Amino acid sequence: MTFEDEKLKEYFKFDAVDLDANRQGQFSEKQQIRLIEADRRIQRRFGWRSIPLFLIAGIGPLAAISAGDFFGLSWKIIWGFGWTGVWGGIGLVMLLSSLSKPKPLALAKVKGNVNIVRERSYRSSTRRHSTSLQLCIGRHSFDAEEYIADVLMQGNEYILYYEKDWEEIVSAELVTQAK
Repeated sequence: MTFEDEKLKEYFKFDAVDLDANRQGQFSEKQQIRLIEADRRIQRRFGWRSIPLFLIAGIGPLAAISAGDFFGLSWKIIWGFGWTGVWGGIGLVMLLSSLSKPKPLALAKVKGNVNIVRERSYRSSTRRHSTSLQLCIGRHSFDAEEYIADVLMQGNEYILYYEKDWEEIVSAELVTQAK
């Protein structure tokens, strides 16, 4: 076991059992549990984040009723139903997505030379620059964190195993080092 292998295992949180299962085209039991729990956490967040949207939706009818004779009936109906429908609809979609069954996990793999690309963008409305990293391998790219360059070496050939829909890398192995 090389130092590079240890860095990969530590960074992507996998072990030899996980890697063997991935090589056979499957997730290990530990990886399945980790991915399903991560999905449940995201779903719970969506459920909790729908509550403020329902409260905002409740403002529409209150505003329509409390407006008195200031607005005509048509404006009251638009505010009462339109406002409530839009914000309540968004909240309902978030709530229903939080209650849906998790998608089945799908393992995918990609093999190729690593290219880590730093993308810079400028948003004129906020006058701010932002930077993001992309991990490109083969014809695939992943959003990456700053530390990825300490783990995957530019130009080296790797096999990355990842959850297809979420594009979360679950394990990796070095194939060949760049010369």
